[in-house]
Amino acid sequence: MLEALDLAPLAPPTDAAPVQDGTQATTEAPGSPAGAGEGTQEAPSFFWPMLAILGIFWFVMIGPERKRKKQREEMLGGLRKGTKVMTTGGLYGTVVEVKDDVVSLQVADGVRLRFALQAIQGPAEGEATAKGEAAKPKGKDAGGSTPETGAAS
Repeated sequence: MLEALDLAPLAPPTDAAPVQDGTQATTEAPGSPAGAGEGTQEAPSFFWPMLAILGIFWFVMIGPERKRKKQREEMLGGLRKGTKVMTTGGLYGTVVEVKDDVVSLQVADGVRLRFALQAIQGPAEGEATAKGEAAKPKGKDAGGSTPETGAAS
């Protein structure tokens, strides 16, 4: 009932299969130099683009983050008594004492709170500008006019 199937034509050709005209057929890609696939390896074509992507990633993501971290460490190391700061929770206060990793802040008259040093977000808004320079009031400029209309109220 079932006849034996001849699977020989479906077998992959070997590297040195004789052809009818007496020459040998190979499985090398057309146009490639003879013997190019023997013992030599080319660098993968994705190596240089991947290296470029990693370099761009470094300059865009990692480099600026290291710079911010260094600035933050300098800021925390430079905390002194009397510096006005803001905590990560949004609480404003004046540094009273710095011991190891604990900062005491005075948030009102007679009210002192202790925070971890890492809880300090940065200097208060007025402290970020040059000392002695007053912060501009929001909503109105020094001339008494509103920024939207420019007219005095």
